[in-house]
Amino acid sequence: MAPHDPEKRRSHGLLLLALVGVFVLLGVAGWLAFGPERLRPGMTRAEVEASLGPPNGRMLAVGGTPIKEVVFVWKDRGLVVEFDEDDRVRSVTRPPSFFHNLRSKFGF
Repeated sequence: MAPHDPEKRRSHGLLLLALVGVFVLLGVAGWLAFGPERLRPGMTRAEVEASLGPPNGRMLAVGGTPIKEVVFVWKDRGLVVEFDEDDRVRSVTRPPSFFHNLRSKFGF
């Protein structure tokens, strides 16, 4: 039997590593794009709580100024949800993600 070519073995290892890397990146991209937190304006408070669970807190003031709207906070998920007078989502605020911060560093 002929001995195995070390160069060929190394190229197969790099190919396998590249394939694993591609699958991991695709999985992360899919998770980020289709994650469980799909909140949108118009959802009722009951729908939001069914999706996220009960809120961890309520914002009463921002910078010392009282808030008239109903604003709930999900600290464990980094979400702030503002409801209108009909108890429907007006806006959802999330902290910037790692990818958003990275893109902004390079001007994208």
